[in-house]
Amino acid sequence: MSSKNVPDADGEDTRAKYVWERELRLWSGLILMAFVTMHLLNHALAIFGLHLMEAVQDWRIGLWRSWPGTVLLYGGGLAHMVLALKRTAMRRTLRMPWDEAAQLALGLLIPLFLIGHVSGTRIEAMAFDIDESYSHILPKLWNGRAWTQTLLVLITWGHGCTGLYHAWRWKPWFKRWRAIALVIAIMVPLLALAGFVVGAREAMALNLPPDIGPIGGSFLYYNASQAMFGGFAAMLGVVAAFLVWRLIMRRKRGIINVNYVGHGNVRLTRGMSVLDASRINHIPHPSRCGGRGRCATCRVLVVSHEGELPPPEKTERNLLEAIAAPAQVRLGCQLHPQSDMSVQILLPFLARPDNADTHEDAFRWGVEQEVSVLFVNIRAFNLLVQRQFPQDLVILLNRFTAEMTQAVEAHGGRVNTYLTDGLMAVFGLDGKIGAGSGAAIATAIDMLKTARMIDRELAGTLSIPLRIGIGIHTGPAIVARFGDAGRGQMIGAMGETVTIADKLEQATKQFLADCLISSETLKASGLRIASATPREIVIPNRDSPIIAFALREAPVEAITA
Repeated sequence: MSSKNVPDADGEDTRAKYVWERELRLWSGLILMAFVTMHLLNHALAIFGLHLMEAVQDWRIGLWRSWPGTVLLYGGGLAHMVLALKRTAMRRTLRMPWDEAAQLALGLLIPLFLIGHVSGTRIEAMAFDIDESYSHILPKLWNGRAWTQTLLVLITWGHGCTGLYHAWRWKPWFKRWRAIALVIAIMVPLLALAGFVVGAREAMALNLPPDIGPIGGSFLYYNASQAMFGGFAAMLGVVAAFLVWRLIMRRKRGIINVNYVGHGNVRLTRGMSVLDASRINHIPHPSRCGGRGRCATCRVLVVSHEGELPPPEKTERNLLEAIAAPAQVRLGCQLHPQSDMSVQILLPFLARPDNADTHEDAFRWGVEQEVSVLFVNIRAFNLLVQRQFPQDLVILLNRFTAEMTQAVEAHGGRVNTYLTDGLMAVFGLDGKIGAGSGAAIATAIDMLKTARMIDRELAGTLSIPLRIGIGIHTGPAIVARFGDAGRGQMIGAMGETVTIADKLEQATKQFLADCLISSETLKASGLRIASATPREIVIPNRDSPIIAFALREAPVEAITA
């Protein structure tokens, strides 16, 4: 399959959706978000006094009005707006998830509120040499534009946070910081608005004389505002005209048929993506990244096609190579068919219930994150099976399983798998720093105490003493919800971290230890085992051995910070 540039039905190059455009849009958005964040935090400082607000304003203005700051701010703003409007104009359908629609609507509203703010502060100060200090600006904003300033803060901040969420939500590290990010997203605008109220009241109490511009200043301010509003309206008009022109040109270029396996035949305007066709025809089609080519949930299997398929561009090709997708698998959001074809959607569309928990909902598709995995097993279990009466063995297993499960759940873990003579548990599913390593170690200590207690209680019925082995390891794993929805599901983990924890549990027999804890788990927890000798455990198909520390009978004083 050739990787040369092939024009699509609109006459545009399939590589026109350059990766650099997406990255430039993201980085320009980050620059604007940095400016907005600093501006809002500057407002929040008014809670502690107008003098502190003024002092930080001098530093902030000095930063952003230096020539590097000016180039970054205005260049980033212009680039972000132009690229965002270009992306809007290039849309082949306005059907989209509600969060994408909200981001688009908020982005279009920002200039309507921002123009008046910029005209009444920055432009007016530059043109007429008016004092820009908060002592003079805040009373003016409070008396005439308090509500519009409040809406500007909420709209701008909401648009920026939504954009960052779309850009980062599939990143492995995002889940770990999501709770903190949510708190910041809520607190920053609230504190800024509180500072605006407090600062405005303090500034008005100073009774400073208002700055009076030159004669005709109001007329010039009005003309400047009207010019900016006119320019923005003209840009929107160009985008709207382009959308209409594209619609007319597509209809001239004809319609193709796309057969969805299991959903029937749909008619598609040539040049639209398969994901666009799914949305227009209400075909359930998953897309976590909103059609940006950043995830692979919208991928489809091309069952048959007439003519040559457009080759994948760099973003799609890299993602397909990363998941080792077969040659006939393509991303629905990036595939723009030019002739009749038949496709099959590969992943199910998982509708989110109205009462779904946001944290639990993240595991529907599976996420990669740092977790701690614990394996526990009964030693010499086959010998117990041979020597014990069936009823005694069942009593032991049920008691053991109940006590071990209680120990796991008491420390915030989840039992992933029940084995005949043990279980596997996962800690750190909440994504907090430490990946649940400390909780896993505390659970192991409780398990060893519980095993000794059960051994004493059932000593009269057991043919051999009850002993257990525990292995704990911390590292990245794929965490997802498994099982049939109708018969019950559980959240579990898979990957090398699970394999290593299992091998550590097996190695407790070799080293005659009750529990082996990997150095990764101890490092993540910030704890250490006093007087412990490191042991090397060789893991098949792994270049370097795992360093683990033995915990014998787990006295509490053996674990120190």
